[in-house]
Amino acid sequence: MKKLFVCAIAIATLMSGCGTGAVDLDELATNEPEAQSGSEAQEVSTEAEAETAVPDDDEAREITLEFVGTTPEFFENAAQEFEEQTGVKVNLTYHDYSEAEATMERIHAKLMAGKGADIYAGFPLNFQTLGQQNHLCDMATWIAQNADFTSEKYYMRVIEEHEVDNHIYGLPLFFLCNGLGTKVDVPELEADKQLTWEQFFDITKIINRNGVLYSLTDYELFERRYKESAGRYIDEQNNTHDLNSTEMIELLEQCKSWGEENICIPYSLSDQPEAYDSAFFKEYGTGILALAHVCVERKDNGEPEIYWFDIPADDEDNNNANMIFGVENVCINEACSDKETAWQFIKFLLGEQMQANNQWATPVLRSVAETSIEKEIEMIELYGLDFDTQQIKDDILYILNNIGRITSRRSSVIETIILEEAQRYFADEVSAEAAAQNMAKKVELFFKEQ
Repeated sequence: MKKLFVCAIAIATLMSGCGTGAVDLDELATNEPEAQSGSEAQEVSTEAEAETAVPDDDEAREITLEFVGTTPEFFENAAQEFEEQTGVKVNLTYHDYSEAEATMERIHAKLMAGKGADIYAGFPLNFQTLGQQNHLCDMATWIAQNADFTSEKYYMRVIEEHEVDNHIYGLPLFFLCNGLGTKVDVPELEADKQLTWEQFFDITKIINRNGVLYSLTDYELFERRYKESAGRYIDEQNNTHDLNSTEMIELLEQCKSWGEENICIPYSLSDQPEAYDSAFFKEYGTGILALAHVCVERKDNGEPEIYWFDIPADDEDNNNANMIFGVENVCINEACSDKETAWQFIKFLLGEQMQANNQWATPVLRSVAETSIEKEIEMIELYGLDFDTQQIKDDILYILNNIGRITSRRSSVIETIILEEAQRYFADEVSAEAAAQNMAKKVELFFKEQ
């Protein structure tokens, strides 16, 4: 298990998320964006919260964007720059993360009613379901038709995070590395070997601690393990499954037993923040510096601020288990009346100027990511730390070029069925056997209806 020393200032705790264009971006200038004021950031259109409307040829072209985030500056700058370079105004509606959950139901209702903003960004929408119901545009065709979208130019493994059956309804602009952090070293995890969950807990469960060992609930742990091994249980091509099996029952029971043993958080405590806060191991999402396996900022005694470990995986053969998850996911409303301009704006967000405008996550544009690596290497050298900077650079590039595990936020119909029945088991409503049987019956019914 690889141990990384992580820069404290780079870590952000992970929260438990048509054709060719009408605008010639090749002719665009590259002026530096100017940030708008805070009051402008909160400005909301009075026109029914950025409803879509058919543009008049005699009027200035406009599109609408509704987004959520900790700060609005990135999309504010993008909107201002895009208008200056194309003449297209992007009307913004901004929500702080604290408002995200409260607005989700309203956004889903808008989309399903054929209304809402032209573009949504940052919301943990169920892209696949909304797309299959024809409420979101499929960007896969546009990507395939655009010669810019290649593995040489972009980290396509990340861009295709939400791809299901050759459809892409949500597209991440940036990504983070998801890893395991603790403020206390664990020498037993020094070996450079990927551990399974069972191996990891066998080694670490004896650690002296005040709270739980791991900052996931027993249900969240099941969800993680199921998603990584779904192919063992479901064969959608042949409409077969192995859900009502000993293996599924044992997976459910093992995850629940770890909650009962205080190894992970019992489902009954999932609504108590202190249960997560007291965990010995916490999952973090961090930027590119964490991939360097170093710590730039250290405590007064010279010890690393955070010790960083790979997240366990049931697949012992997965030698690159760095978990990557896309952020600032964008999608286009099927009701958008100017899809070409909306797509051009998303392409603008994926261009060099705006990809370099985000300082907290890794760009999906390779050239900008590699420039970021050089800047981080310079920072390490400025601190005078005794590291092999060329080796650090090589390590980062290897990880970025061999992305293994994607932390997917998509949820298919079958996956939703399985997780809903599993949740009933962890809530003590049914037995593991009954949960597996219910999964099997509902999935069989789904297969028959297809």
